[in-house]
Amino acid sequence: MAARAHGSKPKSNGNKNASVVSYDKASFESLDGSCASSESHIISPHPGSRELPPSRDERVDGWLRSTLRTEEPVQPAARASVTGGDLIAAAAAGDLEALRRASPSGVDEGNFDGRTCLHLAASNGRLDVVACLVDELGAATNVVDRWGGTPLDDAVRHSHAEVKEFLEGRGAVRGVSQPGEWDEGADLCDAAVKGDTSRLRRLAQQKQKGSNQADYDGRCALHLAACAGRLDVVKLLVEELGAALDVSDRWKGTPLDDAEREGQEHVAAYLLARGAPRGFRARGSSLARRSRGSLTDLPEELDDVEELDDVDVQVRVTEAWLAALRERKYVEKFDADAEDDASDAAMPLFKPGSVIAESVEFDVDSWEYDVIKLHEQTNGHSLAVVGARLLQRHSLIERCSLDTKVVQNFFAAVEANYGGNPYHNSQHAADVSVGVHLFLTEHGLMETRFSDPVACLAVILAGVVHDFAHPGTTNPHEVKAATKRHKAFGDSGVLEKFHVRAAFALMRDARLNILAPLDHAGYARARRTMVKAILATDLGRHMAYVERLNEMALVEGSRSHSNRVNSSKEQTWTSPLLDPEKCGRDLVAAVALKFADLGHACKRRNLHEEWTARITNEFWTLGERERHLGVAVSPLCDREKDIDVAKSQVGFFSFICLPFFAVVADLVDPDWQLLARLRQNLRYWQNKKNAERWLATAQLQGPLQRPVS
Repeated sequence: MAARAHGSKPKSNGNKNASVVSYDKASFESLDGSCASSESHIISPHPGSRELPPSRDERVDGWLRSTLRTEEPVQPAARASVTGGDLIAAAAAGDLEALRRASPSGVDEGNFDGRTCLHLAASNGRLDVVACLVDELGAATNVVDRWGGTPLDDAVRHSHAEVKEFLEGRGAVRGVSQPGEWDEGADLCDAAVKGDTSRLRRLAQQKQKGSNQADYDGRCALHLAACAGRLDVVKLLVEELGAALDVSDRWKGTPLDDAEREGQEHVAAYLLARGAPRGFRARGSSLARRSRGSLTDLPEELDDVEELDDVDVQVRVTEAWLAALRERKYVEKFDADAEDDASDAAMPLFKPGSVIAESVEFDVDSWEYDVIKLHEQTNGHSLAVVGARLLQRHSLIERCSLDTKVVQNFFAAVEANYGGNPYHNSQHAADVSVGVHLFLTEHGLMETRFSDPVACLAVILAGVVHDFAHPGTTNPHEVKAATKRHKAFGDSGVLEKFHVRAAFALMRDARLNILAPLDHAGYARARRTMVKAILATDLGRHMAYVERLNEMALVEGSRSHSNRVNSSKEQTWTSPLLDPEKCGRDLVAAVALKFADLGHACKRRNLHEEWTARITNEFWTLGERERHLGVAVSPLCDREKDIDVAKSQVGFFSFICLPFFAVVADLVDPDWQLLARLRQNLRYWQNKKNAERWLATAQLQGPLQRPVS
C-alpha cells in the first residue's frame, strides 16, 4: 500500500483481524435476485442531491455509486450495529431530523466496506449533514473505509469544495487518495460520467494514464461518456487522451453501440466519422436503435427473436387430459374414470382423491398471505387456485369474455410445467401474482390505471408466467455455459426472454390460449404489457429502473412535494403513478411485477427466512451443476465457500431491495408499512452472528422445511 498523506493518522474503523469476504458489486449483479454489495450510501438517495447526471445505463449508475477503487481492502470494518445502520441510512437519505433523534454512539460505525455516515455525507456533498455529524454528533473526521479513504478523500474526489473546506477546518486529512495513489483510470471514468472536463484535462497532462481502463463489466470511460451523450467528453477522450474506439465491454458492445442504443445521434455521428466500429449489436439488431428514454433494450415484441426450437416445456395436451381438466371442479373430487382414460397418454394434473376446496382460507387482499401454506392445503396446486381467484376477484372471466374451459386448461398447464426448483417454481409464481394484485390494489392503481379489463388481465398473467419453465440457472450461467437458450436469445436477459417465449409458445395451442377472446388490438396491448413487465425483472436492468424512478421522485415524489409546500400543507400530494401523463401504464406494470418479484424481503420473518433458504439451496445446486459442466462456479453458488447467508442477505437488501423499495415508497406512499418491515428484516440480518442454523436448512435436498425459529 502506498504511503499515507502527511498529518495525523486516520482512525481505523474496525477490527484489524476481522475477516473480509470478497462479495463485491459484480458478484451480486451476476445473480438473478440473490444478493448484492452493501454500499449503504445507495440505500435511499436524497431527492435534492445527485452526484452524477442522469443515465439510462445501470453500468453508468455503477460508476456513480461506487468508490471506483481497485485496491485490496486494508482495514476491514466491523459490522454495523442497529444504531450505526440507522445512522448510515439517515445520512444517505440526508435526513437531518432522524440524525438528530438518533443516539450518537454508532456515528463512527461503518457498513461492510467501512464507510461511515460521514463518508456518505461527504461523498454526496451534503454540507448540512456533514456539519451535523461532526459538530453535533461528534463524528470522527479521519475514520477510514476498507480502502483507507477518509471523508475528505470523498469530498475532494467528488469536487465538493464547501465540504472539503469544512472538513479541513476540523482537522481532517487525506487517506490513500493522494497523487500517485489514486487510480487515474478509475478517476477518469468518474470524471467522464460527471462531464468534468477540467479534471479530464488535468489527467491528460498526467501522461494520459488509464484512458482505456474498464470496470467489472469491461466498460471504460468512452462507453460511459457515449452512453450519457457527452460529446465534449467523448472528443476529449478520443483526441487528447487517446481512448480506443474499438474497446468492447463483456457483452461485446462498443462505445458506438452505446451511443446508438441511447439515441445519442450527435455522439454516434462523431464516432462513425472517426472510424469507430460496432460490436455484436451491429448484426441488424434493433437494440442499437432504441430511443433514448426507454427503460428496456428490447423491441416491444419478441418477433425479431428466432424461435427456440427446443423450448423446455413438456406440455401434455392430450384430448383425454384436457377432458379430465374440464370436468374438474374446485369443490369436487377428480373423476377416477378420467385417469383411466388418460393413462396411456399422460397423467392428469390432479390425481384421484385430490380436493381443492373453495373454502380454503386464503385472502388475496392481505399482505399476510402464505402461499407455501396454501400449496400444502391444495396438494401442490397453489398457482391454479391463486390464478382462478384473482380472475374472480377482478371479474375478468366476464369482462374479457374468457372461455372457462380454456382458463382451467391454461392454469393447469402452466402449473404443471413450471419446474421443480427450490425457489423458482409455481409457488413463487403464485406468490408474485398475489403481490402484483396487492400492490396495484392497495395504492389505487388497479381501479385507475388498470380499470381496462385487458390491462388488468395482462398484468395478472405477467405475474403468473414471469418465471415460466425456469431451468434453475441464472443469466450469467446461461452465457458462460453457452446454452441453447443463450444462443437463441443473446447475451442479456436470456431467461426473461425465454420465459416470455415459452409462455406465448404455450398459448399457441388453442386449447390453452387464454388470450384468444381478445381482438387484435387487445391482444397486442396485453402482449406488450406482459413482455415489458417480464423483461423488467432482469436484474441486469434493475439499477436503470431505480434511476428512472429516482428521476421521477426528484420532481413528483412525496418528499419533494413536502419540501415545496408551506407548513399549512394546503396542497395534497398525489402519486405520479396514478397520472398517465407522468407515468406510462407499462412502467407501472413493470414496477408492480418487480416489487412482487422481490417481495419476500418485506414479508414477515418466518416466510422471508424460508424463501431465503430456498434461493440459497437453488444457488448451491447450480454451483454443483457448474462444477459438473466444468465451468467456473458462479458467485454465491459455492456450497463450500459461500456460506455466510446473513452477510449475503445484507448485501441483497442494501444493493437490490432498499434502493428500489425506498423510491417506490416515495412515489406511492411515504408511510408504507412494508418498507418499515423490510428495514426490520435488514436489521435482523445485520445483527445475525451465527449462520449455522441457516446452513442446516439450506443444505437440505428435496422439499425444504421451515427454518426453526
